Amino acid sequence: MAGDRERTRAEVRIAFDLVVRQGLRWQIGELAYWLWRTGDLVTPPPDAAVPFALQMGGEWAAAAAHWHELGCPYEAARALAEGGDETAVREALATFDRLGARPAAAAAARRLRELGARDIPRGPRPATRANPAGLTAREVEVLRLIAAGFRNAEIADRLSLSPKTVDHHVSALLAKLGAQSRSEAVHTAARLGALGQDGEPPPPR
Repeated sequence: MAGDRERTRAEVRIAFDLVVRQGLRWQIGELAYWLWRTGDLVTPPPDAAVPFALQMGGEWAAAAAHWHELGCPYEAARALAEGGDETAVREALATFDRLGARPAAAAAARRLRELGARDIPRGPRPATRANPAGLTAREVEVLRLIAAGFRNAEIADRLSLSPKTVDHHVSALLAKLGAQSRSEAVHTAARLGALGQDGEPPPPR
């Protein structure tokens, strides 16, 4: 991720021949992928796992779809970031930011600059990166008010926001916390220590 191709090549070569001899398809695919990234490999080995083979074959969109089916968002974003489509690379950057994958996000931002993109997102603020769930300061505010028993319309009034904006914040924090309900989001955030410095939600009204 730091761009040190020589060291990457040396590290991968230590294990590559071993996994090839043992026929370990996923390990073959991953190590071959990194050799491909260094320019030391042109075509995927015949035993490489499918999504890695697709990436090495330049079929980044198909590879991303395959990773999505496997439930691997980071790998899907990595495939998207390798294409020449600005929209796809922006999607990859957003995923890396959401996952807190800072080296990969930096690489995606560089790729956007190479493509001539403008208005490249700068990534989460330090406070957002520091939050255990990746919540923004505003999302923490909204979630603490949810914990206190306020509805979206009341939250909008208290924070001088539109109800639609609050709806967006609620949807975003539910997604980040992997929660299906508001109460589940509160409990998950409290468990992770993502509700702020005091670590506990305010008591319900």
